[in-house]
Amino acid sequence: ILEDGRTALLTPPGDVSALADALERGLSDPAALAPLGEAARTLMVAHHTWSARIASLDAALEALEGLDRR
Repeated sequence: ILEDGRTALLTPPGDVSALADALERGLSDPAALAPLGEAARTLMVAHHTWSARIASLDAALEALEGLDRR
């Protein structure tokens, strides 16, 4: 769901050095990370809220209703 450098700062599992670097980056310049937070919020609101999920499910059900069931 999240993309490194676009919507988050991702680090490999278990890579303590990479995690420390990402944390240091965020602590040293939090304003530089604001666009990542905004992009992540936009993504979540568009695709992962209850209303977005319901709309997606409705569209899928409508598509199924149009299938020939023979």
